[in-house]
Amino acid sequence: MGPPPLGRGPLADLAPQDGTDWSVLHGTTPRGAVLVRPDGYVAWRSQDAVAYPEKTLYDLLAGLLDLV
Repeated sequence: MGPPPLGRGPLADLAPQDGTDWSVLHGTTPRGAVLVRPDGYVAWRSQDAVAYPEKTLYDLLAGLLDLV
């Protein structure tokens, strides 16, 4: 069984909710990023902005998909 979905209640999901600080929930700063798999697992997290976001995303997905 995976981690509970974000949000409140048994049917919570990733939909934004008023008053929710998503950066705190994800363990990042407001400039950070999180890649969440469809099953709710965090595949990658950056606490702050990265220097080359397009290259970072490309490299990350290539590695996760075993394309390298």
